[in-house]
Amino acid sequence: GLVWASSAVFGAVRKGINTAWGVTTSRPFLRERLIDIALVLGAGMLVLIVLFTAPIIEVIRGMVEFFAAEGELPGDLVWEIIIQLASPVLIFLSFMTLYRWIPNANIHIIYVLPGALLASLIFIAAQMGFIWYIGKFSVYNVVYGSIGALMALLAWIYVSAIILLFGAQLTSMFHAYGIRTSRPKGRLGLWSGFGRVRVRVIPATSHNES
Repeated sequence: GLVWASSAVFGAVRKGINTAWGVTTSRPFLRERLIDIALVLGAGMLVLIVLFTAPIIEVIRGMVEFFAAEGELPGDLVWEIIIQLASPVLIFLSFMTLYRWIPNANIHIIYVLPGALLASLIFIAAQMGFIWYIGKFSVYNVVYGSIGALMALLAWIYVSAIILLFGAQLTSMFHAYGIRTSRPKGRLGLWSGFGRVRVRVIPATSHNES
């Protein structure tokens, strides 16, 4: 019941991404609901992985130290770099997965990468700024009292949704421009005239019917 109810939230995310792409043709209801449920489960797993990134890497480190020869062990700096990069990489993979598979359109991965990368960088910067703001100005506790933490969480969800949809719009523009300017040899001009692009995509259902 909770998973089914939560899927409605991700259904709104899916519709927002499709709107950013200008897609009006929807998938069958059951297929859309299964996608929403998969998003709920995937988001839950991602949260667990992010929360337990350091312990998981420590376990992997212990296994490497157990099986590897003494002279082949990576140093502490290497493991620290891995821990620091794990979260940004997971964020990038999450955006890339959403922008590649959620829109009801046929999208090549090459058009997804720039939008996912930019959205990830903006998300990480916004996350750092939001954490600094909450720590510096405890305005939510002053205004909302005991529910200040909940209001701060809702504010962050709102910011995250804006970043997600902005990245989806960027991805759709990269895709539209790449399709329009692709040459016979497959070389893509992604940058010149970028601001003059109008988003046009072919729904996946129409492509399959043809």
